[in-house]
Amino acid sequence: MKRTVKTISFILLILSLGLVLSACGNNNGETIHESSQQKDSLSAEAEMIQEEEIIEAEMIQESSQQELSAAKWREYENEYFNIRFKYHQSWYFQRDKINEGDYIAVYGFAPNAEELNDKDYAIQLFILNSADSFNEDFSYSQEKEHENKKYILVSSKKEYQEILNLMFENLEFIN
Repeated sequence: MKRTVKTISFILLILSLGLVLSACGNNNGETIHESSQQKDSLSAEAEMIQEEEIIEAEMIQESSQQELSAAKWREYENEYFNIRFKYHQSWYFQRDKINEGDYIAVYGFAPNAEELNDKDYAIQLFILNSADSFNEDFSYSQEKEHENKKYILVSSKKEYQEILNLMFENLEFIN
């Protein structure tokens, strides 16, 4: 009988060890499975980030194409100066001076508020009397005359030369 008890105890010991080991084996399997899921999740996140970067790059490219198309630009009209012009839809605009010194008017255009507030405009439009001289030096400028007034668009920044040219093309005189 002692032998039977010992045999049963031995069998129960082996069965319990088997259960413990099989439970550990399942946990390792689950850990491996979870690790695999985490890797899949991380690669999915990386793909999403990559897709977002591609979309952002496409939006920047589209934005720069729209930037060089005056079709969606804002329009400003001034009956006193008999002018109408378009400026970039996302740029800031400000009439800075009127009847001050040699200038009849100065308009400023900038891609951000800080640049406009610092008076470091990306593009400026000066309106002068035809007899007045323009003493300031800018890298890029375009000039038109109409009814004894000079309309001069200027910029010192190369990156805005194409926008300046488009603004100049869209500068109209109204009656």
